[in-house]
Amino acid sequence: FGGNQAWNRGGAFDAYLDTGDPATRTFLTLSFERCSFTGNRAYLNVDGWGGAVYFKDIDAAFTECDFVNNAAKNGGALAAVGSTVTLTHTLIHGNRATGASNVDTTYGFDPVGRFGASRAIDMGAGIDAGGALFFADTDATVADSILSDNKAEGVNGAGGAISFYGGFVSHVVSNCLITGNSASKYG
Repeated sequence: FGGNQAWNRGGAFDAYLDTGDPATRTFLTLSFERCSFTGNRAYLNVDGWGGAVYFKDIDAAFTECDFVNNAAKNGGALAAVGSTVTLTHTLIHGNRATGASNVDTTYGFDPVGRFGASRAIDMGAGIDAGGALFFADTDATVADSILSDNKAEGVNGAGGAISFYGGFVSHVVSNCLITGNSASKYG
């Protein structure tokens, strides 16, 4: 899966099953083996989740896969919500979470014109998380993998390699090489 783009989520792959009944929660099961996600992006609109992959209510396994140079506002390579995700023997390299705004916030903003000129509202205040992987309310296992040179940018960049967010779920990272990752603010 290479060079794909999406407006809001899952530059290459977006999976979610809507049963039509909010009281019924159904999970899809997906398995990926020896696949590559390279140069995908999901940040063409206000939102942007999972540069390569976005999941909601999914039970997914990735084995011997690569996530290289993908970008999104959150979860540069993969974003999962309310799911179960296992990554084994996976290379996760050079992915970027650009942050909520994907605009240059280095210039001062003054929405009410207190300093003589009214400026655009700073849309940079957001989650800005998971340079490579973003897991919200998701059981996640990352094992025997390499997470290198991923970045969480943006005003509140958090989790250069991985961001775990909320829920009473299990998070396991074992026997992984985690190197050269960075975040603009937290972790």
